[in-house]
Amino acid sequence: MVYKEHENSSISNTSGADQAIGGSPQSTSFHKSMDTSINNDESTEADSMTNKRKMNDSSENGDKDKKIHKKKLRRLMESPGFELVWENPKRSKALSVSSIRDMIVHIFNDSEHLSWIKFRKSSEIKKVVVCLVSGLTRQDFLDGEKQDLGKHYVPLKDIPKSNDLSFFHENFEHLIKTIAPGDKESLFSEIYALTSVPLSKKEKRVLAAEECNNKITILGLVLKKDELLQFDYPIHSKFLDKSNDESYNDPCADYVETVNFDHDGSRIFSLDCEFCKSATQKVLTRASLVNFEGEVVFDTFVKPDEEIIDYVTKFSGITPELLEGVSTTLEDVRNKLLSIISSSDVLIGHSLESDLNILKIKHPTIVDTALCYDHTRGPPSKPSLKWLSKKYLQRDIQQGETTGSGHSSVEDAKAALDLIKLKIQEGMSFGKNVNEIPLFQKINKPEENTVSSLMVDYFHVPGKFGKEDKNHHTRIQSDDDAETVKIVKENVGNYDLIISRLRSLQLDKKSQKDTLNGDTTTDSSPEASSYKTLNSNLTEIYNSLPENTAFIVSTCSERTQEIDEMIKVKRNFQKLEREGGNLASLPKEQCWDFNKSVQLQQQIGSARETMCFLSIKQNR
Repeated sequence: MVYKEHENSSISNTSGADQAIGGSPQSTSFHKSMDTSINNDESTEADSMTNKRKMNDSSENGDKDKKIHKKKLRRLMESPGFELVWENPKRSKALSVSSIRDMIVHIFNDSEHLSWIKFRKSSEIKKVVVCLVSGLTRQDFLDGEKQDLGKHYVPLKDIPKSNDLSFFHENFEHLIKTIAPGDKESLFSEIYALTSVPLSKKEKRVLAAEECNNKITILGLVLKKDELLQFDYPIHSKFLDKSNDESYNDPCADYVETVNFDHDGSRIFSLDCEFCKSATQKVLTRASLVNFEGEVVFDTFVKPDEEIIDYVTKFSGITPELLEGVSTTLEDVRNKLLSIISSSDVLIGHSLESDLNILKIKHPTIVDTALCYDHTRGPPSKPSLKWLSKKYLQRDIQQGETTGSGHSSVEDAKAALDLIKLKIQEGMSFGKNVNEIPLFQKINKPEENTVSSLMVDYFHVPGKFGKEDKNHHTRIQSDDDAETVKIVKENVGNYDLIISRLRSLQLDKKSQKDTLNGDTTTDSSPEASSYKTLNSNLTEIYNSLPENTAFIVSTCSERTQEIDEMIKVKRNFQKLEREGGNLASLPKEQCWDFNKSVQLQQQIGSARETMCFLSIKQNR
């Protein structure tokens, strides 16, 4: 480069000398030749500079490309993950169980917007395993100060580690505060909230059209154990594998129950009873049973076993004259019904829990028209039999209310039977406010993918091992937590979604509380052992999971005996109030007032304080 600058300077001087002596043609030619040479050299230099710039630019681009490739490579090498966020900083409520359900839908369908969590590479999460744990509470992790923190999740590193619950600190980063399903004075089923997804208007129309072609059998309407418990039905021993494993005090220990036996004729019956009032309770005064053909199998007036103070004739149709000379007792009615109805037979009725509790009979296979059909306001309101009969059967029943002659139990039993026949004919969504579909149906898109799911629970399943339904969903009954863990481990490779329940901690806590209430001295080792067992069970399940499995542990509401008793008092009081009963005659403990309402709300609020934990299994 130095040489060229010097050469150009010499040429420039020579050219100036030629011009000074007049510029001969030879010199002009020489000058042009030199000009061309100069231009060529300048062009070469410019090209050289351009090429250098290109080389430099290419080098820079190459480095940038390498950086981009490294970022892409890092992204490709990243494992699926998540970040807890709250898009609405003013949000005051903890997460609901429905938020966990929406997260499951998002993982499988990538269609739900989640305001509280952001996933990384959620499409690579192939399986989801959920464990619902009863008996584990926030107090087991958080002291009073941390309970009141405004944040909806607490880093587990900020919580002292417990050896009995070490699994949580080892496999999760956060404790996420949740609120169990319910309202101010009620607790709802966690399983139902987790496995039911609200429908859009379009989905409702499509489902209604599909249901017209999907016929059902009466077995599809039979209440499951959790529903029987929720609506105060007496629980038959068929549901109990180990009586000491039940998480509630059986208030029906003195009841009789149907037994299984072979018999000719109908296997489906409809039952209705009429009652009058004594000073302390309802008294059975008539019982009617019809078979599936609508024929009256049994109908009798019943001699009251207590003095009647109100015949409630407007509703019951019973008068003193009708009961004169009647010798059939409540025990006679029970024996007769148990000789007709096998435990495997289906028993239909409207709010049949009331009849069975007065009769003191336990039966496992129940179809309830008050639950098969919806009230226009939706649950928890129940439709009346009179309204259902008018709307769906175009039949006027219970006209005796206006004339004073009261109801007919035969008429009501036939109406309930015909409503169920119509329901079977029209499909599952008939008479229902169709607002939800099962989670297992929501995550399945047959045209795109098939998602298989498994439920492992303690509620009765025919044959114990259920069959796969149209939503590729299977339900298996478990007898205890050890069996639940075994079933999950054996099936984790066969299903995309598994939902299970662990309840031994709750049962052990209840057993220990009952023992203490019985004034028996006991130490705390059984409870401590229960925490260790839970820790071990969760560890076993987690270790069996394949890589990139989302693992969710969600606790359940603490439904105490005190809450159950208060809800029962409330329901009985309100029902008596609706029927125009004599509330003044009730003992104080059976009355419902403002103070009891406040007490129940406080207990429900505390019981609904739950939590969940989320992790994505990675190989270490």
